[in-house]
Amino acid sequence: LFNFTGSLEHLNLDRNPLLPLAIDTFSGIESSLRNISCQSCSLTSDSLPAFSRLINLERFKLQSNLFTEIKPDTFFSSMPKLIAIDLQRNQLKQISSEFPITLRELELGNNYLTNLPFNNKTFQQISQ
Repeated sequence: LFNFTGSLEHLNLDRNPLLPLAIDTFSGIESSLRNISCQSCSLTSDSLPAFSRLINLERFKLQSNLFTEIKPDTFFSSMPKLIAIDLQRNQLKQISSEFPITLRELELGNNYLTNLPFNNKTFQQISQ
């Protein structure tokens, strides 16, 4: 889909109905992309595999979508440089405590969370 020969670092796709996203949607920019914003794109948890090849992603904005579940232990494990993720204004009811050790910013406001499975180790990791 993208033919930037690996030079694109920042991509803003806000307010575009991006369904469905194929697994190769970001082919050609997997290793160059550092920041992506997909706010208000009607994305669901089924869309997440399309992002799993973004190995150098540092900032990920997924605000105002339709996510009900995100499994960081499987999804974010392919993003070893991720430092910030914005999941505000989704439909998350629960969240795992397994995030990359590089993560420094986690935005979870305006979801349906009823408990947080984090412990002191999790918060120390995010705040360091």
